[in-house]
Amino acid sequence: YDQGIGDNGLPVKIYRQDLNEARQTIPNGYKRYCTLYSERYHKKSGPVVVSPDEIQLVSVKDEVKDSLLMALPVFGFWTALAVSFSNLYNERYGGNFLDALFRT
Repeated sequence: YDQGIGDNGLPVKIYRQDLNEARQTIPNGYKRYCTLYSERYHKKSGPVVVSPDEIQLVSVKDEVKDSLLMALPVFGFWTALAVSFSNLYNERYGGNFLDALFRT
């Protein structure tokens, strides 16, 4: 939600339904806050109210993309290593890729 001081001097909250609305501009004189709740961590204390300046919110889509970008080079390295070992085995002892990997 966005919170600021109204014309009458009382606090005014403009509620947002989801994080996609958070991309909208914040009205002048207002500050944006997020209410976060995890049953695991906030069961006793209740939800936590923070400003986006205090934390960095990341979408699940961005997390998955970053994880894939980090995992693909490692996967490529191990795949290349397995292929090179199987080629070396095939040159020495004959057979195919599966023979080299599983000694069938």
